[in-house]
Amino acid sequence: MREISGDRPTSFAEKLLYLGYNLLRGIAGHSPRFKPRYWHSGILDAGADSPGRKKINQFFYKELPGIVPAGELSVLDVGCGSGYLRSILAESGYHGLYTGIDIRQRKDFLHYENSKFKSTFYETGIENYNTHLKYDLVITNTVLEHIQDDEFALKKCHAMCADEGFQIHIVPTFWSLLLYLWHGYRQYTPRRMIKLFCNKKNQVYRLGGVFSFLLHLLFITFPEIFFRSGKLRESSIYTRLVEICSKMDRIIPVCSSLYVVVISRAVREA
Repeated sequence: MREISGDRPTSFAEKLLYLGYNLLRGIAGHSPRFKPRYWHSGILDAGADSPGRKKINQFFYKELPGIVPAGELSVLDVGCGSGYLRSILAESGYHGLYTGIDIRQRKDFLHYENSKFKSTFYETGIENYNTHLKYDLVITNTVLEHIQDDEFALKKCHAMCADEGFQIHIVPTFWSLLLYLWHGYRQYTPRRMIKLFCNKKNQVYRLGGVFSFLLHLLFITFPEIFFRSGKLRESSIYTRLVEICSKMDRIIPVCSSLYVVVISRAVREA
């Protein structure tokens, strides 16, 4: 069956088909062979970002220096959006060349310019982006689910990564279907993760637990999708609950909404 994109306007029937198809695919995609490592974020930043986004940012702050040595770095940020990762990279001791690509440039891209990185933006998708450069770090941060041919996108990422470079791919798990409903083409099941990232050199983490999952559902999903209101996530109680839920996630570390894949060097096709 052809995948439906939840990013474009869809009819009510298409919405139901999207949910039903991805629900069945998620159930059928379970595999006991897939055992990602649970990563606990600890204290998260304040603000209105979702628990998942806060955990992603903490992962970069806490884990990236142990993956990629601090210093000069060439970075390809696929689906870069605002390019806010430049700030995290600069604060973590990196400097060098930053290339962001996306299908359209956001107005706040220039807001995250900093002296540590020479930034270049290309208004294109990874499918059509070609360069002679080989990057030290290639990142897709919740992007692959929005690309119809994610396997081809990963091949492009592998080809543009230096032999001794690193890749970090962050994708939504099956549980994110309940949090975002109509979002992208897919969620990533264990079977799909094994298919795409089965190389032994890869380290896979899962982020989030049941308490952060429920917080997102009650404070973001329900009010924003069904009532078109984002006021709850801007409240002080939301910030406090994010801290509490993040601590409690370790107690019941299920319903993780994100996978993070770290590839220690480019995986070449035979």
